[in-house]
Amino acid sequence: MNEKSLLIFSSAITGITWGANSLIVSLYFHELGLPVLLIGIILTVGTLSGAFLGYLFSIFGDAFGRKKIQIISRILYAFGILLLIERIPLGYLLFSRSNMNSVLLVEKGGNLEKTFGLMNSLSIVASFVGALIPSFLKFSNVFAIEEIAILVSIISLIPVRESYKGTRKITPKIGSIGTVSKFSVEALTGLGAGMLLPLLSLWFSLKFHAPIDEISPFFAVSNLTLAVGTYISPYIGKYLGNLKTIVTFHFIAIALLFYMPFSATALVAGTVYVFRNVFMNMTQPLWTSMFMKVIPENERGRGMSLVSLFDSIPRSMGPTIGGFFFSIDNLYLPFLITGLLYLISNIVFYLLFRRIVE
Repeated sequence: MNEKSLLIFSSAITGITWGANSLIVSLYFHELGLPVLLIGIILTVGTLSGAFLGYLFSIFGDAFGRKKIQIISRILYAFGILLLIERIPLGYLLFSRSNMNSVLLVEKGGNLEKTFGLMNSLSIVASFVGALIPSFLKFSNVFAIEEIAILVSIISLIPVRESYKGTRKITPKIGSIGTVSKFSVEALTGLGAGMLLPLLSLWFSLKFHAPIDEISPFFAVSNLTLAVGTYISPYIGKYLGNLKTIVTFHFIAIALLFYMPFSATALVAGTVYVFRNVFMNMTQPLWTSMFMKVIPENERGRGMSLVSLFDSIPRSMGPTIGGFFFSIDNLYLPFLITGLLYLISNIVFYLLFRRIVE
């Protein structure tokens, strides 16, 4: 297996944790007896701490090389999962959002859109597996499988050679801050996503009284269809242009999001969720490629993590807001607010980049 394949595999296998945690974390905390509002607060703090950890790791990654810092971040993530197995909710605070693999992949050459498309697609297939696991295993066993996935990810990184040696300067400052700041529109998306997505499995449970084995297939199928969408998005972007593809598909996803809370049954809501998830997220490889092409090599780690921070600070507030609405039995307003924030973000994103990208 060549180094590019190892990087793609190392990133993809962690999708198991993404798929599983998107479904079980809020339900696991609920099983531990935590109130809904407290669950929202923990998810809030965890999102914020994960973003700050990711930004801190990116500073050291740009200074001393990304590979070793990525390994450290994965070890910390594994420790966080271990704490959850021990029924310590604060382990969630150690889930760093650092992902240096994307930056490492750039120096391996090739078509960026197709490379990121393949990586994201395989990650989503792994998340499909992760979303299925809770259907037949206890939460503690699911977390144990996540530990194995993280360990395999770390081992896969070890043989990879990195050409980038680092600036040897530990600094949060970046010269391309003007360009990076244009991506700060992600803050609006982050607030809306944070309000709804971490609590979505709980929403199915509260609105339709759906058990975990009924909810899990929706999340699994959404990831499988997203894998296909992510893989083909670079080919669509080649003809429509990256920016137009992103914006058009996001508009479709937003319309579905507005409809979802008015679904009459769990089956209808789950079906709408599957299509919304595909249209909203399948263009991620195009977004990543756009970013890598406009940011200098020695700033890509910090730049990507800074955008993640722009997204995560408001995203961290979302679960508390969503948890509050759920605690007063309002299961509609979080969807409407999220849809409005997505709509504004999509329009602003197009206006900022229409003359830069196309």
